[in-house]
Amino acid sequence: MGTQSAVFRRPLQTLNALRGTSRRAIANQVRSKGTGSVVLGLQREKSRGEVRIVSPDPHVDPAISYRFLAEAVDRQRMRDVVTVFADLFHSEPMRKIGVRTVNLGHADVNSDLALDKWIAAHLLIAGHATSTCRMGDPDDDMAVVDQTGRVHGVDNLRVVDTSMWPQAPSRGPNA
Repeated sequence: MGTQSAVFRRPLQTLNALRGTSRRAIANQVRSKGTGSVVLGLQREKSRGEVRIVSPDPHVDPAISYRFLAEAVDRQRMRDVVTVFADLFHSEPMRKIGVRTVNLGHADVNSDLALDKWIAAHLLIAGHATSTCRMGDPDDDMAVVDQTGRVHGVDNLRVVDTSMWPQAPSRGPNA
């Protein structure tokens, strides 16, 4: 109840947190409430997103570009994951025990184009963003903090969260 009430108390913040999530994926979750689900995820991806400050006003949200599956290797790995899942869940032993997929048919895995379309329509945000404040030397234009989290060019300010990690771990940092 606590999570649901927070969602209803702050609907704009909730919608803002879902930026980048497929509308179809959200609708499917609402429709399939009460059924089992499987989440397929890509770990140790090569694609990198970007967070840009667009205003000096701290109340203005930054521009976020997730760039999900922007790298060809990530797209192929995700296709492989979905294909293995489809093969497993469409197998005779799974059908015998009553398992079926919802919103994933044989036509969805017949080609890279079909897979890419299905993946884009079912993409979800996990909420484990990290590595947005690059660590490095002050002469590196892309570096935000030094090795102890001190923000370059700003006195008495440190970053002390997962944004200073050089790379996301292979499991969500919340774990």
